[in-house]
Amino acid sequence: MQHSHRDDDLTIVSFSNETPAPPERRTSPRNISILRTALLRTRRFEELCLVRNISIGGLMAHVFCEVAVGDSLEIEFKSERSVGGRVVWRRDQLVGVQFQHPIDLAFVLSNQFEDARKSARAPRVDVDVPARIRSAATWQPALLRNISQGGACLGIDPDTELLETVLLEAPGLSIIPGSVRWRESDSVGIAFDRLVPFADIAQWVADSHRAREGADDTLLAIE
Repeated sequence: MQHSHRDDDLTIVSFSNETPAPPERRTSPRNISILRTALLRTRRFEELCLVRNISIGGLMAHVFCEVAVGDSLEIEFKSERSVGGRVVWRRDQLVGVQFQHPIDLAFVLSNQFEDARKSARAPRVDVDVPARIRSAATWQPALLRNISQGGACLGIDPDTELLETVLLEAPGLSIIPGSVRWRESDSVGIAFDRLVPFADIAQWVADSHRAREGADDTLLAIE
């Protein structure tokens, strides 16, 4: 099945030294449009983002988390290339990030033009969320350690018996069918049967972090 994307789901690549500005109605035909997902890290969390525009000097990204002008962060691409920067503007869910130093754009974007359905290249984000996994007719408790559009890693009891086909469930996340790809004692790697929509995963990760921060604030208030 071919995946289609709206024009505003595509990333604009340019070789300018400037940080991308907030979007206008038209973009230059000299730019290259490609789909780009990435991992966004701050001092408090890591989440997924969709890069709309990237240049030698910075990028514009659609984010699902709470970042503000002046925040420092790091962006990791599918090729595992990472760049540091800071937020210089925000408009709704779009942010402009200025890189700490001009980047070698070709080097950073190498291996980025792979088919988005290849889960091995999909950004994987750490979450540590209580979950459960079903094998045959039995549900077992698990810890969802990290997740991407194409798979997940879970912590489980070493004595848990799993068949090849499983179901994954976590609070706020629809049940996802998948298969066991690897297992090491108390950890298991799951490949999803279908690619989970990026927006669904990104929003769920952001909501999970906000829920955790809210719980931490409540505990501090009680103490």
